[in-house]
Amino acid sequence: MLIPQGGPVPKEYYLKNQQRLNPEDENVHSVVVGRRSKHSVPVKIDVPGSSVCWEIDCKNCDINISLLYSEGSTPETVVSPTRVSSDHGVEKGVYLGERAGNYTLVLDNSYSFLRSKSILYKIFVSTCTANVSEPLPLLNND
Repeated sequence: MLIPQGGPVPKEYYLKNQQRLNPEDENVHSVVVGRRSKHSVPVKIDVPGSSVCWEIDCKNCDINISLLYSEGSTPETVVSPTRVSSDHGVEKGVYLGERAGNYTLVLDNSYSFLRSKSILYKIFVSTCTANVSEPLPLLNND
C-alpha cells in the first residue's frame, strides 16, 4: 500500500504496534548478555539444506549477531557479525545450512563498555521435506 504524501498513515504501520516476542512462549528464551561479553546458542542441523531461523528482540538496545559453523576445532563464520537494534520490532534472520553439523548463534555485546543487554530470542531449524528431484511444472497464464 502506498501512502500519499500528507495522507493518513494506517494504524498497522505505527511503530508502537510492532510485534514483540512473548517471554511466556515456551520457545522464547531470555538472556542477559553482560557488558564486554558474548552468549552462544548451539544449534544442530541433521539434514543438509535445512534452515537455521532466528528472531531477536532487544528492546531499547542493540547487539551484534553472527552464525558460526563448527566442523573441527576452528569455527567458520557463515553469517558475518551484524549489529541489530529491534527498537522497531523483532529482528528476523535465516541461514540455509548447506552442510549438516553444529552451528552456533553468537549474541555479542563485547563492544559495550557499560551496558548489559536483556535479549529475548527464538531459534529453530526448519527442514524442507519436498521432493524436488523432478522439475516443477510452470503455470501457464494464457
